[in-house]
This record gives sequence, structure tokens and C-alpha cells, in this order.
Amino acid sequence: MKRSTLVWLVIGAVILAVGIAAIGVLELTTGNGTYKVPAGDALVNLDGVAAAANAGQAAKVDLGSGPEQHFQGTTGCASRHFVAYYGGAPNAPMLLVISKTQATLAYGSDVYRFDEGPKLQNALLLWQGDFGPTGTFSHIVVQVNCPQL
Repeated sequence: MKRSTLVWLVIGAVILAVGIAAIGVLELTTGNGTYKVPAGDALVNLDGVAAAANAGQAAKVDLGSGPEQHFQGTTGCASRHFVAYYGGAPNAPMLLVISKTQATLAYGSDVYRFDEGPKLQNALLLWQGDFGPTGTFSHIVVQVNCPQL
């Protein structure tokens, strides 16, 4: 096999792997314009900017003085804690804590509480709320794929 053929095969394999990985993280659904969330993961949409929170990640987050602003452990459905990064910036973590009756999202010194249990939409747990001009974000949608919550 020629070296140039091998190089093109490797490039093609890398492009294919990146494409498959991207589809596995967030898959856009055409019906309602929302994202599909892989099993065990969460998606946070802050005023139209989506941030994925993948399960199975070791994380330590300290955002403020409240208990909902601290977490150390493994993210996912079992711990009911998820960490996402606003705009993909590793220095801008968000901490999502969920339960059967509420969800809390902490970002910087802001804490957003969803004081009702989740709605079930397309087999996903869904919280959404309008928070007005008092915080960094005014409209937040949280989707979590933890069917056994």
C-alpha cells in the first residue's frame, strides 16, 4: 500500500471518528429543535447556549458558600450531580443537582432553583424556567436522561 493511500485512510478514519463522537454527545432533533441527550447525560440550555454535562466524570466544583454550589465525586444519574461548562470554557463550570422534586443550577455566584419536579418529555426529565433580569441568565432549560430517577 502506498504511503499517500495510508495517509488518506487515516485522515478519513479520524474525520469519521470525530463525526461519530459529535453525534454521540448531542444530536439535534428536527421535530422541535431541541437536542437529544445520551443516556445518563444532561443538557443545559442557557438563553439559547447549550452546554452538555456528561456522566461518569470525576469532578470537584466550588462555586460559592451554599451547599448546592459544591460537589466532589463522579457525575451522573447515580450521584444526581452534573457539571457542564458554559461556552465550553473549562474555567466556567455549572453545577446541576437534580432530585424527584426539584433541580438546582449553580453558575458562579448565581443559583437557579426549579422548585417543581421535572416534566417528562420524549423520555427525558425536563425543567425550564424564566428567571428575569436578576441573574446572569433569564431563560434556562434543563434536560436529563435519567429514566430511573
